[in-house]
Amino acid sequence: MKFIKASIAGIFVFLLNINGYAGTNDLLHFEFNVAKTTSFLHPPYISGVIGDATDPAFTKGIIVSITKNNKTITANDYQIKAISSNAIVVAENDIIIDKNNNEATIKIKPSTVGYSNITLVLTKGKDNEELVIYYAASSSNKNLETLWHTGFSDASAAIAIDENYMLVGDDEKNVLSIYDRKKSGLPAKVFNYDNDLNLTSAASKEVDCEAVAKSPKNNNLIYWTGSMGNGGKHFEEKPSRSTIFCTKINGTGANINIEYKGYYTELRKDLIKWGDKNGYKFSASAASGEKPKQIGGFNIEGMVFAPDSTTLYIAFRAPIVPITDRKNALLAPIKNFEDWFINGHHRSKNIVIDKPIELDLGGRAFRDITQLSNATYLIIAGNSTAEKNAALYMWSGFANDAPKLVSDNSIKDLNIEAAVEITTNGKYTGKVQLICDDGSSEFYNDGVAAKNLDDGFKKFRSIIITLQ
Repeated sequence: MKFIKASIAGIFVFLLNINGYAGTNDLLHFEFNVAKTTSFLHPPYISGVIGDATDPAFTKGIIVSITKNNKTITANDYQIKAISSNAIVVAENDIIIDKNNNEATIKIKPSTVGYSNITLVLTKGKDNEELVIYYAASSSNKNLETLWHTGFSDASAAIAIDENYMLVGDDEKNVLSIYDRKKSGLPAKVFNYDNDLNLTSAASKEVDCEAVAKSPKNNNLIYWTGSMGNGGKHFEEKPSRSTIFCTKINGTGANINIEYKGYYTELRKDLIKWGDKNGYKFSASAASGEKPKQIGGFNIEGMVFAPDSTTLYIAFRAPIVPITDRKNALLAPIKNFEDWFINGHHRSKNIVIDKPIELDLGGRAFRDITQLSNATYLIIAGNSTAEKNAALYMWSGFANDAPKLVSDNSIKDLNIEAAVEITTNGKYTGKVQLICDDGSSEFYNDGVAAKNLDDGFKKFRSIIITLQ
C-alpha cells in the first residue's frame, strides 16, 4: 500500500512562489525549513487553537532558515519583524521570535477566532526579504480535554495502534492516517488505498469509510468498511461504498506500514437480503432515491467482534427498527466472519448472518461500537439523521442484556463517530478518546464547513473522557 509522509508534504502540495514562500534575493536567502520544523506543522498554512496546550504552532513553532552567500549569519547580524494582518486574531506581541545563527523559531499564540496573514520581514543591512504564514485560529472545547488533529476533517473510524498512536479513516477521502493520540497537529503518515481496492476507474470511487474492527485472532489484521448507503445528489447506489476490506499492520508506532490483503463488495446485497427476510424491508430502505441518513434509511457506521471472537457485529445508523415502531438500534451478526471472509480474497462458503439484535438506545442508532479491554462494549449512539444527539452506552455484548446509558449531556452536541480506548500497559483505565467527524463544523467564523476548506486549515477533534 502506498503511503506519504506528512513531514514531506504528503497531504498538501505547496509551491514556491513570489508571494512570499521563499525569499528571491540572490544574496539573502529566507525560507521555511520544513525539515527542521516539527512534523506536526507544514508551513505556510498553519491552523492553531486558542488555549490548546499541545498546539504545535505555539509549543514547537515554525523554523525559518536564513543564509547569505551560503555563509553563516549570526543572530546579532539580522532582524526579523512579524506583521499580523489581523491583530484581533493574532496580536503582534503574541508572535514570539527566537533568533539563532542561520535560523529562527516563530511561535504563534492566537487571541480570537479567524484568519491572519503573518508577514515575516527579514532585514540584514540594506537587504530585506519576506515570508508569509497563512494562519487560522479556532476556539477550543470548554470543559473538555480536547486534541485537534489537522490535515483532514471527516474522521469517521479509528483504531489504536498502541497507547501513543491511532489509525484514522476518513469518509470523504480513501485514506488511512496515523495520528499522535497525545498531541495536536498533522498525521505522521497517510496511506491512500484507491489503487489497492481497484477504485481508480470507478464512476464514484469514494468508499465512505465508516467502521473498523481488529481481528481477535491476529491483532495485525484490521477490517474496514464503507457505509453501504446511497450517495450523490440523487441518492443512488454507489458500489465503492459497499466495500469491506482487510489490512495488515507491519511495524510499530508511527513507523507502521500497511499491507493490503483483500476486499469484498457484495455485503450490502447480503445484508439487504437478510433484512428483508427478517421483516425490516431493507430493499425499500436502500432503494434508489432513498436518503441513507433517515430513520428508515440504510447506512452502516459500526463494526466489532462479538464476545465469541468469531461473530462480527455490523451496526446500523439506519434504519431504526422495527418498521412498525422505530425505536431500536440494529445489529447484524455475521457468523464465523474470518473463516468466511479469508482476507477478502474469496469466500469459503456462503455467508451466514444470525438473528437480528435490537437494542434500546433511547431512540438513537449506532454511530460506533468498540470492545474495551475489560471485555465490555462502548456504544456511541446518535440520531439516524444529521441532527446531533450523541450519547454513550455500555453493553455486555450479549443480545439478551440491555445497554446502560453512561454519558450524554456533555457530548450531545458533538458529531462523534469513533472511540479509541486509553489504556496503561494494556490495562483498563476507564478513559476513552472520542473521535469527531468535524467535516460540517465551522471553525473560523467564515461560514465555510471544514470539509470545504483548504487542506491546510482542515481539522477534527478527539475528546478524552472518563466513563462513569
